[in-house]
Amino acid sequence: MQNSQHSISLLFSSPTFEHELLPQLNEMFTVHAESNVNSLETYLKEQSLFSLPDVIVLEVDQDLRCFDFVKMLKSNALLKGLVIVLLSSTKKEEIRQLAMQHKVNDLYVSPIPLADLCERIVFLVKFKLIKPQLADLSQIDYTY
Repeated sequence: MQNSQHSISLLFSSPTFEHELLPQLNEMFTVHAESNVNSLETYLKEQSLFSLPDVIVLEVDQDLRCFDFVKMLKSNALLKGLVIVLLSSTKKEEIRQLAMQHKVNDLYVSPIPLADLCERIVFLVKFKLIKPQLADLSQIDYTY
């Protein structure tokens, strides 16, 4: 029996959490893993509009280069709507501030609560699907 959540596709890059998270994520979602940010960028450039992932799960690296990648995503008209979830091995205020500044969808700090992460991914994808419809509600004339 195929899990209906397998229709959610993830692009994953997290050397630190790969062994811990990938087995479960592979059970719940369609996952493509890359080893680093450069590989992620190359992979995305090779995708069509129909093969783009729904979610990018990305580790915060020590040099914080992941935020340059997020900035590139947000500046691209085709990629700016992707759900972005960051994973960090340490709890730092600077990382939290940068995540908020770059408008990522979520940030998880080690130890990663796997069940919560999976549930949140499903929620974020479903919310993304209804979000444009919510924006349309403001244009409805409800006077009689």
